[in-house]
Amino acid sequence: MVLGFLAGVKYKGKIYFSATNTNGLFCFDVSCNNTELITVFKEEKNEIFLHNRAFLCGNKMWLIPAYARKIACVDLNTYDISYFDVPSSETSGCNLLFKNGFAFNSHIYMISDYLNNVVKIDTDDNNVLEVCKLNDCSKSNGNMILVDNDEIVIWGSGGNVKAKINRENSSIKEIDNGCLFTENDYNSFLYYNNMILFIPLGSDRIKAVLLQNKSERYISLPEKRNAFCHGLGTNEVAIMFPYENTREYVVCNWDSLEISMKDIGIGNDDNLVFDKIAGVKMQEISSDQGYWASSINGFVFEFSSKGDIINKYIIEMETDVLQNKLDTYYKENNVSIGFCGEGTNEIEGFGLEKLIDYISK
Repeated sequence: MVLGFLAGVKYKGKIYFSATNTNGLFCFDVSCNNTELITVFKEEKNEIFLHNRAFLCGNKMWLIPAYARKIACVDLNTYDISYFDVPSSETSGCNLLFKNGFAFNSHIYMISDYLNNVVKIDTDDNNVLEVCKLNDCSKSNGNMILVDNDEIVIWGSGGNVKAKINRENSSIKEIDNGCLFTENDYNSFLYYNNMILFIPLGSDRIKAVLLQNKSERYISLPEKRNAFCHGLGTNEVAIMFPYENTREYVVCNWDSLEISMKDIGIGNDDNLVFDKIAGVKMQEISSDQGYWASSINGFVFEFSSKGDIINKYIIEMETDVLQNKLDTYYKENNVSIGFCGEGTNEIEGFGLEKLIDYISK
């Protein structure tokens, strides 16, 4: 059984992740291609798609909720897990759907699709705080960045700035400056060194905005490719992945804004394509490497700083072995949840189609 994920980090040569298709914390050793189930998240009752993003702070992995009820913090040296409630009077206990966020120094900031609040995690003191509540960020798509180390900017799905938040005193200024483009033109963006690259969805151009002088530039895509899911970046290039079933992806140089098409170039496996299911980036853009994991198909690509794929990993476990280990952990931790095995589309009213439908938005 392949194991996809949206929340993972690389630590001491191993990839740690929360799987999308079962409740489990896993470790994949890249040196020997071995996958191990470490434990289950005993505070959670949902069985799939628990976490949407992970951040590595020191030796701790912080897991941001999707359909999980709580924020989880894993000590990667001891595998102890701490759980933290999300601060909001509106929390219903599930479906928090934090889509994105960023880490700065010892703090993690994130925004919820449904709760309309900005949450901060102090990873030194293990405190989770609500920074502020927003009037209307229901279409923010979780888009938020930090500018000049002190101002958090929240973007709407149409490219408009929804709010600016002072990081030091949490003062907020909500803005309605209209949309910069049609809502379906761009899916998300990448930000690095005062440059924003908006990733096309319904547009055939990449939009680049240099924040220093607010200049804009459009870069045409080759072969009219105009449907991309999220991307990742290294300290040299931005990498964008198409929704289409293809082995190609786009690389854009941060400095020159020149773009090129590249091929996966590793093997001929038909499953090794970029499809409409979103993946996850596993490090901040300032890194000299990039990692992209499929949320469904169970593969991880390692990219060089120039955007070339230098390693491919397939993450999988024998279904029977995994099932037996999960059963053991469920009994030991008194956890009562389901299991998504191969070919299973419905589990206790939660369909895999619903998961795929959400991820592909």
